[in-house]
Amino acid sequence: MILRVPIFSVVERLTVNSIAKIGSGWHNPFAHHHSMRTEHHRATRLPFKAAIAITDVESEKEVLAHTTDLSLFGCFAETTTPFPPGTRVRLRINRGAEKITAQGKIAHARADEGMGIVFSKIEPDDQAILEKWLAGLRKV
Repeated sequence: MILRVPIFSVVERLTVNSIAKIGSGWHNPFAHHHSMRTEHHRATRLPFKAAIAITDVESEKEVLAHTTDLSLFGCFAETTTPFPPGTRVRLRINRGAEKITAQGKIAHARADEGMGIVFSKIEPDDQAILEKWLAGLRKV
């Protein structure tokens, strides 16, 4: 019996690899593209290396990591200990002498790889630095 998987309407980003891990008997609509990742972002994420401190607002557990990409709406942080999707976080990104702080939410996590973070609140001064960083990345 083949079960058809409905179109996903979850906020969290899904990767084709995570869909492929669904138990046998499920129909994987992306099976012929099993090695590709399908992720949707509101803005183009640009390669961006910087130190990031991510703190779970409930437990106060902090993870120190590095970003791999950045956009106006979020970033990806490389870490072997990502927080689970849905975790509300505070984050601080340091690059050179500049830093930004923001609040966010873990959109997706990949064990031993990292976590995608969506910014939920960023102050105007921090937003200006973020936009400056992104403008510099676009010129490269």
